[in-house]
Amino acid sequence: MAEFVYYPDKEFLNQLNKLADESVADKVLNAGGSILVRNLKREIRARVKHGTGATEKSVRTSIKKDKDGNKVIYALPTGKDKKGKRNMEKLAYIEYGVRSANRAPQPFLVKLVKDSETEIMSAMQEVLNEVTK
Repeated sequence: MAEFVYYPDKEFLNQLNKLADESVADKVLNAGGSILVRNLKREIRARVKHGTGATEKSVRTSIKKDKDGNKVIYALPTGKDKKGKRNMEKLAYIEYGVRSANRAPQPFLVKLVKDSETEIMSAMQEVLNEVTK
């Protein structure tokens, strides 16, 4: 299954991990996550022309710890549509295509992360500066 993960640079992660209050890290990550969600929804909307919007509406963020113990934020479609099809599965169909249905792949996730990185980092740094003043 497709997985969409954003890892900020190591220096920023170290700065976050030095903070004693985990709610600060959550606030900072949520600031970046909201931008990631907005951009992911925009890209899904641009690629699905005749859909119900279920995949787009289901995009959420979740904060988890990676294998090194650092908090990371995930932005991905959650749940199922009214027909029982998983929204994450539909995102994978867009990204990788469906050979049996003659749907060409439309890879966009890597480009989305790369294009959003500067905006996400500045939003996260702004919230971090506000919180740590």
